[in-house]
Amino acid sequence: MATAQAAVKPAPTPAVPATPPAPEGVRAQKLRAAQVRKLPPDRLQPEGHFSLPQRAQVPLGWDYEDALNPDFWVFVAHRLAAMAKAANGNVAGAEIKMVADDLSFCADMMVTGVRYNGLNQPDGLFVQCIGPCYDPETDACCPVDVKTGKRWTGRKTA
Repeated sequence: MATAQAAVKPAPTPAVPATPPAPEGVRAQKLRAAQVRKLPPDRLQPEGHFSLPQRAQVPLGWDYEDALNPDFWVFVAHRLAAMAKAANGNVAGAEIKMVADDLSFCADMMVTGVRYNGLNQPDGLFVQCIGPCYDPETDACCPVDVKTGKRWTGRKTA
């Protein structure tokens, strides 16, 4: 005697509308904003005849705050460390003059230390602003906004 059992169908679930994927341009912009900006090697050149101080041309749209991250200097840290080692054996104290391509800011930076990777190779620089502006409110040196001549307060977004 075989008894037939009716198969029980699960109750249908209500359809949830799928969120449309972000356009590729917006997604790429978000990823680009999350990435650390790194100074290309051709953007760091000697200021004059001698190898130090250096001049860093910051690409269009980049900010001064990007340069405070040691990863910003990853492509040029080995070159600066080699020059300083040949000169006096210490990278600390090397000066870098930063100027933005759009002339939104300029700053004088001093290298305070070098970050080394696991293979004992330089892969980042610790820098500190030493001018050209001094802000008495924060008791710190800061870059100058070239357009206004006052201290840099960040990029203005319209």
